Amino acid sequence: MRKILHVSDLHFGKTDPLVIGKLQESIIAASPDIIVVSGDLTQRAEIEQFKDAQAFLGAVKNSGAHVFVIPGNHDIRPVYAPIKRALSPYDRYKQHISEEIAPRYADDEVAIASIDTVRRGKISNGKIGKQQVEELRSWFSTLHPETTRIVVTHHPLDLPKDLLRPLVRRAKHAVYGLASSRIDLYLAGHYHRSSVTSTDSRYRDLSRPSLAVQAGTVSMRGRGEAQSFNILTVQSHDMHVDTHLFSAETETFEMSGRKRFIREEDVWRSDS
Repeated sequence: MRKILHVSDLHFGKTDPLVIGKLQESIIAASPDIIVVSGDLTQRAEIEQFKDAQAFLGAVKNSGAHVFVIPGNHDIRPVYAPIKRALSPYDRYKQHISEEIAPRYADDEVAIASIDTVRRGKISNGKIGKQQVEELRSWFSTLHPETTRIVVTHHPLDLPKDLLRPLVRRAKHAVYGLASSRIDLYLAGHYHRSSVTSTDSRYRDLSRPSLAVQAGTVSMRGRGEAQSFNILTVQSHDMHVDTHLFSAETETFEMSGRKRFIREEDVWRSDS
């Protein structure tokens, strides 16, 4: 069993110190095996914002978890610094967060790969390239077939049908291209709304549908939802996705909902 805490869109520079403090407490109390941060650590890629994000990541590492972090579109040099954005878009991210833009991780139960969907041009919804998909297919082909397979992106590859927002460009190519890799989970952020969907409602004829889990935001840039994070409890044939929302009344993160899935005949099916 692996416990994965999924948080996204911290947007340091637009955070409430109380909420960040309570988030740190919640992470340490949850004692996850892995913490996934799916991008947008900063609001405008400023040095002080990266330093705040770096301090946060350092604090949650005290939980003993492996921290898996990727950049979002707010973490590259902004458009008002066009030369830096063109020549070294990730320089501050690499200096303060990680040299790895598209990290990978594997243990004896789970394998996590990422795709950098951020683009230097004015593509707010991101994009996935053919080579990125091929590289992931090659990597996943080397793993044990029973390993739980997870792909992390900042921009989503799937969303609930009622959330009328665009997906990352070439999402369809990526989902069908990775179908043979038998992906269990797609984790993403970007839209500041938490959700869980099955890819078979949008992408037809998949032999093995995946679950797409969105994390909300823990910043003050909420879009109709309180600050939130998810905890996924993953086993070979059983999975819980618990969403935790911040309560201004109690000043704590409280579990607001649980979705359970059972893997039957190699397909994740809702047990709710």
